[in-house]
Amino acid sequence: MSSFENTYISIIILLFLGYLLKKSKLLKSDDVKPLNVILINILMPCMIFMALYTEDISIFSKLYLMPFIPILPALFVGLFTLLILKFYNFSKIKILSLMLAVVLGNTAYLGYSIVSGIFGGDGLIRAIFFDLSTPILFSCLSIILIINIEGDLKDVLKKVLGFPILWSFSFGIIMNILNIPIGDVLENTINDIGATAIPLAMFSLGLSLDFSRMKNNIKIVSFISSIKLIMYPLLSFIIVMLLNLKGLEFKVGIVESAMPSSILSLILASAYGLEWELVADCVFMSTILSFISLPIITFALNNHYFI
Repeated sequence: MSSFENTYISIIILLFLGYLLKKSKLLKSDDVKPLNVILINILMPCMIFMALYTEDISIFSKLYLMPFIPILPALFVGLFTLLILKFYNFSKIKILSLMLAVVLGNTAYLGYSIVSGIFGGDGLIRAIFFDLSTPILFSCLSIILIINIEGDLKDVLKKVLGFPILWSFSFGIIMNILNIPIGDVLENTINDIGATAIPLAMFSLGLSLDFSRMKNNIKIVSFISSIKLIMYPLLSFIIVMLLNLKGLEFKVGIVESAMPSSILSLILASAYGLEWELVADCVFMSTILSFISLPIITFALNNHYFI
Protein backbone atom coordinates (compact mmCIF):
# COMPACT_ATOMS: atom_id res chain seq x y z
CA MET A 1 0.00 0.00 0.00
CA SER A 2 1.40 3.43 -0.97
CA SER A 3 1.98 6.35 1.43
CA PHE A 4 -0.85 8.10 -0.42
CA GLU A 5 -3.35 5.37 0.53
CA ASN A 6 -1.91 4.89 4.03
CA THR A 7 -2.31 8.59 4.80
CA TYR A 8 -5.99 8.80 3.91
CA ILE A 9 -6.90 5.50 5.55
CA SER A 10 -5.15 6.56 8.79
CA ILE A 11 -6.88 9.95 8.77
CA ILE A 12 -10.32 8.40 8.20
CA ILE A 13 -9.75 5.87 11.01
CA LEU A 14 -8.74 8.60 13.48
CA LEU A 15 -11.64 10.85 12.45
CA PHE A 16 -14.26 8.18 12.83
CA LEU A 17 -12.72 6.88 16.06
CA GLY A 18 -13.30 10.34 17.51
CA TYR A 19 -16.82 10.40 16.08
CA LEU A 20 -17.69 6.92 17.39
CA LEU A 21 -16.41 7.73 20.88
CA LYS A 22 -18.70 10.76 20.88
CA LYS A 23 -21.67 8.70 19.68
CA SER A 24 -20.96 6.09 22.38
CA LYS A 25 -20.95 8.98 24.91
CA LEU A 26 -17.49 8.09 26.20
CA LEU A 27 -16.56 11.61 25.03
CA LYS A 28 -18.66 14.70 24.27
CA SER A 29 -18.55 17.48 21.70
CA ASP A 30 -17.58 19.78 24.57
CA ASP A 31 -14.30 17.84 24.88
CA VAL A 32 -13.19 19.34 21.56
CA LYS A 33 -12.47 22.72 23.17
CA PRO A 34 -9.84 21.55 25.72
CA LEU A 35 -8.28 19.30 23.09
CA ASN A 36 -7.95 22.26 20.72
CA VAL A 37 -6.44 24.40 23.48
CA ILE A 38 -3.75 21.74 24.03
CA LEU A 39 -3.19 21.38 20.28
CA ILE A 40 -2.86 25.10 19.52
CA ASN A 41 -0.83 26.04 22.59
CA ILE A 42 1.43 23.01 23.15
CA LEU A 43 1.41 20.14 20.65
CA MET A 44 1.52 21.96 17.31
CA PRO A 45 4.03 24.59 18.49
CA CYS A 46 6.32 21.74 19.59
CA MET A 47 5.94 19.97 16.24
CA ILE A 48 6.60 23.17 14.27
CA PHE A 49 9.57 24.15 16.44
CA MET A 50 11.29 20.77 16.01
CA ALA A 51 10.62 20.64 12.27
CA LEU A 52 12.28 24.04 11.80
CA TYR A 53 14.99 23.63 14.46
CA THR A 54 16.32 20.40 12.91
CA GLU A 55 15.93 21.40 9.23
CA ASP A 56 18.82 22.36 6.95
CA ILE A 57 18.76 26.18 7.13
CA SER A 58 19.73 26.50 3.47
CA ILE A 59 16.17 25.55 2.50
CA PHE A 60 14.56 28.54 4.25
CA SER A 61 15.64 31.04 1.60
CA LYS A 62 13.58 29.28 -1.10
CA LEU A 63 10.34 29.06 0.91
CA TYR A 64 9.61 32.75 1.53
CA LEU A 65 6.96 32.78 -1.24
CA MET A 66 4.86 30.00 0.32
CA PRO A 67 2.75 32.28 2.61
CA PHE A 68 1.76 34.43 -0.39
CA ILE A 69 0.07 31.56 -2.25
CA PRO A 70 -3.29 31.63 -0.36
CA ILE A 71 -3.64 35.36 0.28
CA LEU A 72 -4.83 36.52 -3.17
CA PRO A 73 -7.25 33.56 -3.60
CA ALA A 74 -8.61 34.30 -0.12
CA LEU A 75 -9.28 37.91 -1.11
CA PHE A 76 -10.98 36.83 -4.34
CA VAL A 77 -13.25 34.15 -2.84
CA GLY A 78 -14.12 36.50 0.04
CA LEU A 79 -15.23 39.24 -2.35
CA PHE A 80 -16.99 36.74 -4.62
CA THR A 81 -18.94 35.35 -1.66
CA LEU A 82 -19.81 38.87 -0.51
CA LEU A 83 -21.17 39.90 -3.93
CA ILE A 84 -23.16 36.70 -4.51
CA LEU A 85 -24.77 36.73 -1.06
CA LYS A 86 -25.55 40.45 -1.27
CA PHE A 87 -27.23 39.83 -4.62
CA TYR A 88 -29.52 37.28 -2.93
CA ASN A 89 -30.19 39.67 -0.02
CA PHE A 90 -28.57 37.63 2.74
CA SER A 91 -28.24 39.43 6.08
CA LYS A 92 -24.93 41.04 7.06
CA ILE A 93 -24.42 38.55 9.89
CA LYS A 94 -24.95 35.57 7.59
CA ILE A 95 -22.63 37.02 4.93
CA LEU A 96 -19.85 37.62 7.45
CA SER A 97 -20.33 34.10 8.84
CA LEU A 98 -20.01 32.48 5.41
CA MET A 99 -17.04 34.64 4.43
CA LEU A 100 -15.13 33.16 7.37
CA ALA A 101 -15.81 29.67 6.07
CA VAL A 102 -14.49 30.35 2.55
CA VAL A 103 -11.40 32.35 3.54
CA LEU A 104 -9.87 30.27 6.36
CA GLY A 105 -8.71 26.74 5.52
CA ASN A 106 -7.83 23.78 7.72
CA THR A 107 -4.17 24.07 6.69
CA ALA A 108 -2.81 23.00 10.06
CA TYR A 109 -4.95 20.22 11.56
CA LEU A 110 -5.79 18.41 8.34
CA GLY A 111 -3.19 20.03 6.07
CA TYR A 112 -0.16 19.02 8.12
CA SER A 113 -1.49 15.47 8.41
CA ILE A 114 -1.96 14.97 4.69
CA VAL A 115 1.18 16.78 3.59
CA SER A 116 3.49 15.03 6.07
CA GLY A 117 1.90 11.67 5.34
CA ILE A 118 2.33 11.95 1.57
CA PHE A 119 5.38 14.20 1.16
CA GLY A 120 7.20 13.52 4.45
CA GLY A 121 9.19 15.99 6.55
CA ASP A 122 10.24 18.08 3.54
CA GLY A 123 6.58 18.60 2.69
CA LEU A 124 5.73 19.50 6.28
CA ILE A 125 8.34 22.28 6.32
CA ARG A 126 6.70 23.81 3.24
CA ALA A 127 3.24 23.42 4.79
CA ILE A 128 4.44 25.29 7.89
CA PHE A 129 5.69 28.19 5.75
CA PHE A 130 2.42 28.15 3.79
CA ASP A 131 0.48 28.34 7.05
CA LEU A 132 2.14 31.63 7.99
CA SER A 133 -0.69 33.15 5.96
CA THR A 134 -3.19 32.06 8.63
CA PRO A 135 -2.29 34.75 11.24
CA ILE A 136 -2.43 37.34 8.44
CA LEU A 137 -5.87 36.24 7.22
CA PHE A 138 -7.07 35.79 10.81
CA SER A 139 -6.05 39.38 11.62
CA CYS A 140 -7.70 40.82 8.50
CA LEU A 141 -10.96 38.99 9.19
CA SER A 142 -10.92 40.06 12.83
CA ILE A 143 -10.53 43.70 11.81
CA ILE A 144 -13.42 43.37 9.32
CA LEU A 145 -15.59 41.88 12.06
CA ILE A 146 -14.64 44.65 14.49
CA ILE A 147 -15.54 47.32 11.92
CA ASN A 148 -18.89 45.70 11.18
CA ILE A 149 -19.90 44.35 14.59
CA GLU A 150 -17.80 46.33 17.08
CA GLY A 151 -14.93 45.00 19.10
CA ASP A 152 -11.50 45.86 20.45
CA LEU A 153 -8.64 46.26 17.98
CA LYS A 154 -6.19 45.79 20.85
CA ASP A 155 -7.59 42.32 21.46
CA VAL A 156 -6.91 41.38 17.83
CA LEU A 157 -3.31 42.57 18.08
CA LYS A 158 -2.89 40.72 21.36
CA LYS A 159 -4.25 37.47 19.91
CA VAL A 160 -2.06 37.67 16.80
CA LEU A 161 1.14 38.53 18.69
CA GLY A 162 0.37 35.85 21.25
CA PHE A 163 -0.30 33.18 18.61
CA PRO A 164 1.84 30.22 19.90
CA ILE A 165 2.37 28.79 16.42
CA LEU A 166 3.86 32.11 15.27
CA TRP A 167 6.30 32.13 18.19
CA SER A 168 7.30 28.49 17.65
CA PHE A 169 8.00 29.29 14.01
CA SER A 170 10.19 32.26 14.96
CA PHE A 171 12.10 30.45 17.69
CA GLY A 172 12.63 27.38 15.52
CA ILE A 173 14.24 29.37 12.72
CA ILE A 174 16.26 31.71 15.00
CA MET A 175 17.67 28.91 17.14
CA ASN A 176 18.51 26.89 14.03
CA ILE A 177 20.33 29.80 12.37
CA LEU A 178 22.22 30.66 15.58
CA ASN A 179 22.90 26.95 16.19
CA ILE A 180 21.71 27.18 19.82
CA PRO A 181 21.78 23.71 21.47
CA ILE A 182 18.86 22.65 23.66
CA GLY A 183 20.26 19.30 24.81
CA ASP A 184 19.21 15.75 24.00
CA VAL A 185 16.68 15.47 26.84
CA LEU A 186 14.78 18.64 25.92
CA GLU A 187 15.00 17.88 22.20
CA ASN A 188 13.59 14.37 22.69
CA THR A 189 10.84 15.69 24.97
CA ILE A 190 9.72 18.39 22.54
CA ASN A 191 9.93 15.94 19.66
CA ASP A 192 7.78 13.35 21.50
CA ILE A 193 5.17 15.98 22.41
CA GLY A 194 5.05 17.28 18.83
CA ALA A 195 4.66 13.76 17.44
CA THR A 196 1.22 13.52 19.09
CA ALA A 197 -0.10 16.67 17.38
CA ILE A 198 -1.33 15.25 14.09
CA PRO A 199 -3.12 12.13 15.47
CA LEU A 200 -4.81 14.18 18.20
CA ALA A 201 -5.82 16.86 15.67
CA MET A 202 -7.60 14.24 13.57
CA PHE A 203 -9.19 12.77 16.67
CA SER A 204 -10.44 16.23 17.71
CA LEU A 205 -11.86 16.86 14.25
CA GLY A 206 -13.74 13.56 14.46
CA LEU A 207 -15.31 14.65 17.75
CA SER A 208 -16.64 17.80 16.08
CA LEU A 209 -18.45 15.95 13.28
CA ASP A 210 -22.23 15.99 13.48
CA PHE A 211 -24.25 14.23 10.78
CA SER A 212 -27.57 15.51 12.12
CA ARG A 213 -26.98 19.15 11.11
CA MET A 214 -27.36 20.98 7.79
CA LYS A 215 -30.97 20.02 6.95
CA ASN A 216 -32.07 23.63 6.64
CA ASN A 217 -28.82 24.99 5.18
CA ILE A 218 -27.86 22.29 2.71
CA LYS A 219 -27.96 24.51 -0.42
CA ILE A 220 -25.90 27.42 0.90
CA VAL A 221 -23.49 25.10 2.75
CA SER A 222 -22.94 23.09 -0.45
CA PHE A 223 -22.32 26.32 -2.38
CA ILE A 224 -19.77 27.55 0.17
CA SER A 225 -18.05 24.15 0.23
CA SER A 226 -17.72 24.15 -3.56
CA ILE A 227 -16.07 27.58 -3.45
CA LYS A 228 -13.68 26.37 -0.75
CA LEU A 229 -12.78 23.04 -2.34
CA ILE A 230 -12.84 23.93 -6.06
CA MET A 231 -12.51 27.65 -6.69
CA TYR A 232 -9.89 28.29 -4.00
CA PRO A 233 -7.37 25.63 -5.18
CA LEU A 234 -7.94 26.60 -8.83
CA LEU A 235 -7.01 30.20 -8.02
CA SER A 236 -4.00 28.99 -6.04
CA PHE A 237 -2.95 26.91 -9.03
CA ILE A 238 -2.81 30.14 -11.06
CA ILE A 239 -0.79 31.83 -8.29
CA VAL A 240 1.83 29.06 -8.03
CA MET A 241 2.20 29.12 -11.80
CA LEU A 242 2.70 32.90 -11.78
CA LEU A 243 5.23 32.56 -8.95
CA ASN A 244 7.00 29.88 -11.01
CA LEU A 245 7.03 27.46 -8.09
CA LYS A 246 7.99 23.88 -8.86
CA GLY A 247 8.49 20.54 -7.15
CA LEU A 248 7.34 20.25 -3.55
CA GLU A 249 6.58 23.98 -3.30
CA PHE A 250 4.11 23.57 -6.16
CA LYS A 251 2.53 20.39 -4.77
CA VAL A 252 2.25 21.51 -1.17
CA GLY A 253 0.90 24.91 -2.24
CA ILE A 254 -1.93 23.28 -4.17
CA VAL A 255 -2.75 20.62 -1.56
CA GLU A 256 -2.82 23.11 1.31
CA SER A 257 -5.02 25.46 -0.72
CA ALA A 258 -7.51 22.62 -1.21
CA MET A 259 -8.16 22.15 2.51
CA PRO A 260 -11.74 22.43 3.84
CA SER A 261 -12.99 25.26 6.05
CA SER A 262 -11.05 25.82 9.25
CA ILE A 263 -12.14 25.36 12.85
CA LEU A 264 -10.66 28.85 13.38
CA SER A 265 -13.60 30.24 11.38
CA LEU A 266 -15.92 28.64 13.94
CA ILE A 267 -13.95 30.23 16.78
CA LEU A 268 -14.22 33.69 15.17
CA ALA A 269 -17.92 33.25 14.45
CA SER A 270 -18.60 32.32 18.07
CA ALA A 271 -16.44 35.15 19.45
CA TYR A 272 -18.25 37.85 17.43
CA GLY A 273 -21.80 36.57 17.81
CA LEU A 274 -22.22 35.38 14.23
CA GLU A 275 -24.19 32.33 13.05
CA TRP A 276 -21.67 29.83 14.38
CA GLU A 277 -23.94 26.83 13.71
CA LEU A 278 -24.03 27.76 10.02
CA VAL A 279 -20.24 28.03 10.02
CA ALA A 280 -20.03 24.66 11.78
CA ASP A 281 -22.17 23.18 8.99
CA CYS A 282 -19.73 24.57 6.42
CA VAL A 283 -16.75 23.12 8.30
CA PHE A 284 -18.48 19.76 8.53
CA MET A 285 -19.68 19.61 4.90
CA SER A 286 -16.41 20.81 3.39
CA THR A 287 -14.45 18.35 5.55
CA ILE A 288 -16.57 15.41 4.42
CA LEU A 289 -16.42 16.46 0.74
CA SER A 290 -12.66 16.99 1.01
CA PHE A 291 -12.27 13.22 1.40
CA ILE A 292 -13.32 13.08 -2.25
CA SER A 293 -11.57 16.18 -3.60
CA LEU A 294 -8.23 15.89 -1.77
CA PRO A 295 -7.40 12.33 -2.90
CA ILE A 296 -8.14 13.35 -6.49
CA ILE A 297 -5.86 16.39 -6.24
CA THR A 298 -2.99 14.61 -4.46
CA PHE A 299 -3.22 11.63 -6.83
CA ALA A 300 -3.02 13.96 -9.82
CA LEU A 301 -0.04 15.81 -8.33
CA ASN A 302 1.80 12.60 -7.47
CA ASN A 303 1.28 11.28 -10.98
CA HIS A 304 2.51 14.51 -12.60
CA TYR A 305 -0.76 15.43 -14.31
CA PHE A 306 -0.16 19.11 -13.47
CA ILE A 307 3.63 19.34 -13.81
